Amino acid sequence: MSAKSVSAPDNAPLEIALDNSGRVYFGDTVVKADEIAPKLAAIFAEAPERRVYIRADQGLDYGRVMGLMTTVNNAGFTKIALLTDPAKLKTK
Repeated sequence: MSAKSVSAPDNAPLEIALDNSGRVYFGDTVVKADEIAPKLAAIFAEAPERRVYIRADQGLDYGRVMGLMTTVNNAGFTKIALLTDPAKLKTK
């Protein structure tokens, strides 16, 4: 068993959230709109196999969520998933 190199890329999923006021978060950090694509490109360069999880406020327009997904995909990521909050899902 060997320890992970300090310079090895972080392969934990990147969680991106989009709130109802349009703010984008990478983890707990707010990212300005003009910084999203460059940050994603830098992360992809270090860890191209990394998964990206997108969480969006349920009241958001579908187009805004798709726009973020397109930006993530344009950075090179192909393993993209939408996260939901099961507690908010209604069952019949």
